[in-house]
Amino acid sequence: MDFNTSNLSRLHELDEDELDLLVFNLGMAELVSYWKASCSPDLIIEAGQLDDWQIDWWKKLYYKGLGEFFHTNHILPEYNSFLNISVRSKKKFDKLHKALTDEVILPIGGGKDSIVSMELLLDAGFKITPYIINFNE
Repeated sequence: MDFNTSNLSRLHELDEDELDLLVFNLGMAELVSYWKASCSPDLIIEAGQLDDWQIDWWKKLYYKGLGEFFHTNHILPEYNSFLNISVRSKKKFDKLHKALTDEVILPIGGGKDSIVSMELLLDAGFKITPYIINFNE
């Protein structure tokens, strides 16, 4: 896998553990795109640990971020039963303590939400680096 970081100067400031955490969280963000292929009620995480608060946070993000998908496919999910996230990993990530900046890595999925998010962040003065997977040049 080629991970071009030439335009992500701050990424070079991360040590290996911090980079692992970043890649894990980017993977968690992209995971929902692949989940849509099966809509399995069971999601097993094997790449790293999540505590109960984190599991709930990701579940809410997926649920709220899938509104258009649910509507288009006539799916009427019930929050408590649409997805059960379990963890089968002993890899624990330490929390990062980094100063916040006006720089944002923005996942771009190609839908309306990506454009709206980008415009809102630009209007608020953020510097955006788009994050796109499987982009065909």
